[in-house]
Amino acid sequence: MRLTARPGKLLRIPLFLLLVDSQAFAEIRVRCSTPGEEVACEDDQVAVCDVRTGRIFASCHDAKASASSDAGRGEFLHRLLGEQVTSQLDSEAEERILKSGEWRSKDRAVTFKVPANFGSGHWPVWGR
Repeated sequence: MRLTARPGKLLRIPLFLLLVDSQAFAEIRVRCSTPGEEVACEDDQVAVCDVRTGRIFASCHDAKASASSDAGRGEFLHRLLGEQVTSQLDSEAEERILKSGEWRSKDRAVTFKVPANFGSGHWPVWGR
């Protein structure tokens, strides 16, 4: 996982990294709600950027597919947003969050990207 440098800030990269073929590393990226920031994770991980009252919490999660769509969807959102938030969501709101890849409140913004290898009906779970 890494946060990219903001425009105008110096980003130091060791020379040997410049010589490596960039195609060798498959990534999944998600933009944070803070301009110029993004999270880059391995292509089989869930990328999450959680901005709370101006602080960025970026994370990458190794994920396994859930057994069923309903249970997996609920568990995915619970781990992503927390119990306090998910207990207040109806199925229509859940669907909007999952399709858009983001959820926002007055002081928090969560953006995420799910690996492409998760088909419909299966949601990634982590941290069991």
